[in-house]
Amino acid sequence: MKKVTFLLVAFLGSLALHAQTKFGIKAGGNSASWTVKLNGVKDDEYKSRMGFHFGAVIDHAISENFSIQPHVLFVNRGSGIKHDDHTDNAVVNAIDVPINFLYKAPAGAGKFFMGGGPNLGFNLNAKIKSDEEAYEKLDIGNGEGELKRFDFGVNLLAGYELNNGLFFSANFTPGIANLENPVSGIDLSARSNFFGFSIGYFFGGKGSAKK
Repeated sequence: MKKVTFLLVAFLGSLALHAQTKFGIKAGGNSASWTVKLNGVKDDEYKSRMGFHFGAVIDHAISENFSIQPHVLFVNRGSGIKHDDHTDNAVVNAIDVPINFLYKAPAGAGKFFMGGGPNLGFNLNAKIKSDEEAYEKLDIGNGEGELKRFDFGVNLLAGYELNNGLFFSANFTPGIANLENPVSGIDLSARSNFFGFSIGYFFGGKGSAKK
């Protein structure tokens, strides 16, 4: 994991030094849930819960209309778990690194943008918050039944960026990797999904590459 982190930091740093690159920050809220299947049957007890995210974004223009836009985000996600008389919350704190490939189209006082790419996730810690405000820690690691440290999915992103650097975006990030380590005799899978809405700001830099 340390090697992966180092390579990501080096990659983002090299982009930030480029003349056609601008640096920004963003924050917002998200609606997150798990898709859980037990022996191939979807468990309908898992519902969405509200969380938040914040972090840094780099936009590197590769042409007038296309750019690469990696993020490094702290994301509070997880899932609601609905019971007959109450709802518990599985709360997962993670670092997400979505790397988006975007198309931008001029419109009015800015540009619309849309695109997507892979999302790399690193789960930091997790817990179950019950209806009575009690907490139960969820183990993250390689043990049977523990949540996996590494997550992988796809990020779909769209939004609008004003010429002054202010931008608004929405994303959908469905998970591909199974978050659950195998449990003997049980076919169990859990995949993370969340919708996010963000507001952010870019600090200078050129918005597009020279022709």
